[in-house]
Amino acid sequence: MRFKRKEIKSEKEFWLINISNKNVTIADLNISIPANSNVNLLSNHYHLTEEQLEKSLACGSLYSKRDKIYKRAVPPAELKKEQTAIDREAVLNKHGKSIYEIVIPKYEELEVTDDQLAEQNADLELGVEPEKKK
Repeated sequence: MRFKRKEIKSEKEFWLINISNKNVTIADLNISIPANSNVNLLSNHYHLTEEQLEKSLACGSLYSKRDKIYKRAVPPAELKKEQTAIDREAVLNKHGKSIYEIVIPKYEELEVTDDQLAEQNADLELGVEPEKKK
């Protein structure tokens, strides 16, 4: 039996937005914020306290990089992922239609029965040439 770890949602949020096109490192908090992204620094991932964040915002790295990083008053809106219904019984064509048409030619001279083949081989062993059809 597998147990799933419960995700504890933190009630407090401290959202930052990086508006630059480059990753920004916040040295005093020892984190890096990816380019053009929103980050909640009070989530369980970062293990930071409100005092650390407020101190950094007042006179630390967040203050010195205030031209690239802003504190958000409101968390970003969550985008709803559209899910399409999957029909498990549907047959999926993994390959598209080919632009080539496969033609298998039929050669009548190759359609020889086993008896006819045995007669031809017997004639060859005796040294008699087989009769040619006109």
